[in-house]
Amino acid sequence: MGTVSGGGTYYENTNTSISATPNTGCRFTGWSDGVSTNPRTINVYQDTTFTAMFEYIDYIIKAQTNNSLRGTVDGTDTVHYGETVTLTATPNEHFTFLYWQSSNGATLGGNPLTLTVTNNGTFTAYFAAEQHSVAVYSDGGGTVRIGNSGNIGNYDYFSQLTLTATANGNNAFLRWSDGNNFNPRTVTITQDTAFTALFLNGTTYLHDTIIDTVYFNHYTHDTTYINNYIHDTLMQFVNQYVHDTTFVNNYVHDTLLITIHVFDTTIVNTYQFDTNIYNTYTYDTTIINTYIYDTVWQHDTVYIHEEGIGDVDALNAKVYINDGQIVVEGAEGNPVSLYDINGRLLATRRDDFFPLRFDAPASGAYMIKIGNHPARKVVVIR
Repeated sequence: MGTVSGGGTYYENTNTSISATPNTGCRFTGWSDGVSTNPRTINVYQDTTFTAMFEYIDYIIKAQTNNSLRGTVDGTDTVHYGETVTLTATPNEHFTFLYWQSSNGATLGGNPLTLTVTNNGTFTAYFAAEQHSVAVYSDGGGTVRIGNSGNIGNYDYFSQLTLTATANGNNAFLRWSDGNNFNPRTVTITQDTAFTALFLNGTTYLHDTIIDTVYFNHYTHDTTYINNYIHDTLMQFVNQYVHDTTFVNNYVHDTLLITIHVFDTTIVNTYQFDTNIYNTYTYDTTIINTYIYDTVWQHDTVYIHEEGIGDVDALNAKVYINDGQIVVEGAEGNPVSLYDINGRLLATRRDDFFPLRFDAPASGAYMIKIGNHPARKVVVIR
C-alpha cells in the first residue's frame, strides 16, 4: 500500500525525519504510535520502531439511464483502485441500446461494459426507440400531412403524431381508412402504419347516386352528408339549423325523413324502407336507426333526462332516469321488457308493488314494451 523512509542508526538525543508515501489508490492514515503527521520529526533517545498505516481509497462507479422508460442499468458499485466493475444496460421492449457516456464526456460502446477503476465515475446508458414507418395518403379529394411536414416518414415508437386532411375545392373530408372521422387527429405509433384520408365529392353524391329526390338543407354547418344508393324515390330531406352533424343515409327507399333543429348530433339511418322518421329538437344525441321496415315513429318517442319524467301515452305509465337506470312506474301487474333499438331483448321485469328498474348500458335509444301494448321508444340522454 505504500513505502517509508527515515529508518536507520542515530546518536542518542538527535533529531531525524521519517515519512510515509502511499501507493496509487491508497492513502496514509497515521503512525503506529497514533501520530498522523507526515513527514514527522522525532528525537532519538532509544531504539524505536514506527509502522506507517495505509488504507485503500474506495471509488464509486455509478450506472444510470438517460430515460427510465427506455431501459434499465445495473452495475453501480464501490471498489478499490485497479479493480474491475461491469456495467450492463438492458433496453425495454421496442427500444435498443446505443452507447455509454462517462461523466467526462467520453463515449463507450460496450455492453456489458467492463471498467478498470482508477477514479470515481458516472456512466449514462443511452437508448433509442425502434423506428416505424408512418404514411398518410389521400384518395384524391384533398391533401394530407403528418404534423407540419410531409406525408411519410420514420418515427420513434410511441410517438404521438397529428394527422391533418385538407379537402380540395368543394370536396369535404369524410373519414380515415380505419374508420376514424376526427380531423385533425392524434395517433400513437406502435407499428408500421398507413392511413388514407377519404373525401366526399359533393357532385358525385348529390347527383349521380340520388334519383328523383327532393333535398332541403337550410343553415347547415360543418356537416357531412352521405347518401348512397338512393333511387326511384320521392324523398324529402328537410334538415334545418343543423350544426356539427354527420348524416349517413344509405340504401334508403320510399322514405320521408324530416330532421329539424338538430345540434351536435350523429344520425345514422341505414337500410330503411317505407318509413317515416321525425327527429325534432334533438341535442347532443346519437340516434341510430338500423334495419327498420314499414314503421312510423312520430309520437311514441319519450326523451328522458335525469331531471325529467315523461308520460308514456295511452299506458298511464311514467318512464324516467334515476341513478343511471330506466325506471317504469304504473306498470304493476304487467311484464315490462327492455329492447335495444335493433330489437334484441335486454331484460324482462315484472313487479306488482314497486317501480321497475332497468340498467341503461349507455345513452341512446331503447324500446320499452309493457304487457301487450305496442312498444315505445325511449331515448336516454345523460
